[in-house]
Amino acid sequence: MPSAAASGPTTGTVKFVDGTTVYITTANGDVVTIHTDGSTAVQTTQPGSLKDLPVGAQVTVTGQAGADGSVTATKITKDH
Repeated sequence: MPSAAASGPTTGTVKFVDGTTVYITTANGDVVTIHTDGSTAVQTTQPGSLKDLPVGAQVTVTGQAGADGSVTATKITKDH
């Protein structure tokens, strides 16, 4: 079974944060599921955590794309 290739950053608006999962709405209206773990970096104006991502925040997500269209995040940056 081939592994998923690394994808470019995913940019969108935080729709919902559910525990360690973030749902992002992209510019074309698609909702992307973002999986996080203890090693996922979250940055706002300074390092933060998932609770620092309010609904409606513009974010850029870097990570591994899954076959199901979700992304396993290594970093989430809150755009200014």
